[in-house]
Amino acid sequence: MLRLSNFWILLSAFLVSNIQVDGIKAVRILLIIIGLVLTGKIGNRLINGLIGRIPGTWNGRRIKTLRDVGKSLLRYILYFVGAIMILSELNVDARSILAGAGIVGLAVGIGAQNLVKDVVAGFFILLEDQFAVGDRVSIAGITGTVEDMGLRVTKIREATGNLNIISNGEIRQVARLNSARDGG
Repeated sequence: MLRLSNFWILLSAFLVSNIQVDGIKAVRILLIIIGLVLTGKIGNRLINGLIGRIPGTWNGRRIKTLRDVGKSLLRYILYFVGAIMILSELNVDARSILAGAGIVGLAVGIGAQNLVKDVVAGFFILLEDQFAVGDRVSIAGITGTVEDMGLRVTKIREATGNLNIISNGEIRQVARLNSARDGG
C-alpha cells in the first residue's frame, strides 16, 4: 500500500525531474507537500485519539476498523487537495479541472451506482456493527475470518488461506460464527 508520505515524496521527485519549474515554485510545491504530510500525520493522530474515546460498547476490533476507514478517507482527501494545490502552483487552472470533473463526475456517477451502493452498505455495516476485523463470519457462501474492512469491500481469509474480496453491496446476509466480543 502506498503510504501518504511516500506518495508526496514520489510526486515531488517526478515534478523536479520532469517539469521545468523555477526556484520559487519548486519551494512552494515542496512546502505544500511538507504541509500535506504534516497534516496527514496530525490527522492520523487525531483519528487515533478521537475514535479511541468513543463512548459505548465498542470493542477493539470495531475501533480499529473505524480508524482504518477514517485514515483512508483522510488520505484520499489530502491526495485530492494536494493535487489541486500543486496544479495551481504550476499555473494549471484548477477551476476548469473541477468544473470538468463535475461534468465527468455526473457521467461517472450514473455508471458508478454499484460503487455508491457498496459504500453505503459498508457505512451501515460499520454503523450497525454487523461484524468487525477479526470476526469469523459466513458471507455470500464464504466462511472465514474478516481480515480487512473498508467502505467499499470486505476481505475474508478462508481456513485454506484463500483471500476473498467481497463488495459490501453484495452482502445480503451475515452469519457471525464466533467473535471475541461474543465470547467465542
